[in-house]
Amino acid sequence: MYGAVSLAGKATAVIGARPAGKTTFLHQFRRERLEGGVSRECLPSVRTKDGYEVDFIARRPGEKPVLIQVCAELDDRATRERELRALQSAAAEHPRASPHVVTLTPESAAGALEGAQVHHAGAWLLGER
Repeated sequence: MYGAVSLAGKATAVIGARPAGKTTFLHQFRRERLEGGVSRECLPSVRTKDGYEVDFIARRPGEKPVLIQVCAELDDRATRERELRALQSAAAEHPRASPHVVTLTPESAAGALEGAQVHHAGAWLLGER
């Protein structure tokens, strides 16, 4: 869909930069909207009642919403707990939503949050889910 482009080196730079990283994912939603011909509502920065923040909530008409937490790396225990705690809190407030984690270190998040789908950032940006 987006060509055989290796994002191995670029993904770190794109995702590692704080505002640019989140912007890249927002552009991905817009690209899907244009290429897929199906509109998708996407709201960045969902804040829970507990004060936690999840990066995106998106929904295609007729489909259940998805919560997406983007984090460059989840190897550090404190980072992993913080990011997943926010996603868990948002999932509790949006029970119909499907939780997703997008990261460069998916092996660090595998099985950490029941029901969450974990995606490698490079594959996700290429449309491979």
